[in-house]
Amino acid sequence: MGIVESPAQSNPTEPLRTPSRAAFTALVALVVLAGLLAVLGLNNFYGWGTPSPACLDAPADLLHFQGSGAALAGLHTNGTSFAETFNVCAQHPSTGQTTLRTVAEATPMLFLLLGLALVVRLLDSAHHEGVYSLKVARRLRILGWSLIGGELATSFAQAIANRQLLASLTQYHLGFSAVMELWHLSWVLLLVGIGVLTFARIVRTGHEMRAELDGVI
Repeated sequence: MGIVESPAQSNPTEPLRTPSRAAFTALVALVVLAGLLAVLGLNNFYGWGTPSPACLDAPADLLHFQGSGAALAGLHTNGTSFAETFNVCAQHPSTGQTTLRTVAEATPMLFLLLGLALVVRLLDSAHHEGVYSLKVARRLRILGWSLIGGELATSFAQAIANRQLLASLTQYHLGFSAVMELWHLSWVLLLVGIGVLTFARIVRTGHEMRAELDGVI
């Protein structure tokens, strides 16, 4: 009697392959639908379409204040309070301010779409070529470097766009230090990218070991 493989054994890319493909397809459909609704004036899509304010959360260190500020109710006599960030908005943004808002808000979505597309391609390769193949190792490296480079580029673009938007809303000079203040990296995502690169090495080593064993046999 032969051994019957379970679905998990016959297809090691599941259950991740199907949900990732479905998530990518649904996200693309939502983006296209939201964009079309914005063109028709029925929705606001990253600042375009129906009118909406252009806002950002500005660190308190970049702002100038008048007076002592409002006191938080309910504190004990020895308690103090101060907000770390303040929501600053252009209620009727110009085209330039809307563009800056789009860059700041849309780049993470583009990064997510890119990441999902690479994951789908990776899992397709693993499904058709086998987990321990050179193509899978190569696509793992691409995914790892994309996560690292994409996070650096996306977060830096957000910081520059938010710095320019804040500069357009204030009367004081904001230097490059403001970009660094507004630059928020996801260290977890960078570590995930490094982990994916490490796994790519493991897959490549596994492929080479299997090739050596096949040659010996």
